[in-house]
Amino acid sequence: MIQRHAPGDYSPSVKPSGKGTYHAVSVTITATSIEQVETLYKELGDIEIVRMVL
Repeated sequence: MIQRHAPGDYSPSVKPSGKGTYHAVSVTITATSIEQVETLYKELGDIEIVRMVL
């Protein structure tokens, strides 16, 4: 999904929480507009298993 809005070669990092109850996934992109960022926040937040988008 990120590729659709911000094409590039990404290497996500995954880090488990301290208690191991969830995983944090980090992806760094180069945004070209605030609209692009807002669209990504909305679409990532709409994914059922996603609890938080920062």
